[in-house]
Amino acid sequence: MIDFTLFPSPCYITEEELLRKNLHLIHTVKERTGVEIILAFKSFAGW
Repeated sequence: MIDFTLFPSPCYITEEELLRKNLHLIHTVKERTGVEIILAFKSFAGW
């Protein structure tokens, strides 16, 4: 278990696996459609 008291506050903590999955999805959409995707990740990176 992660001791969250060790991190400075405020900060964003995200799961690397979810971030990588979403980056891959965004990359795939860009490659298939040619669109530019702009997204402020912050807490949205873990959807």
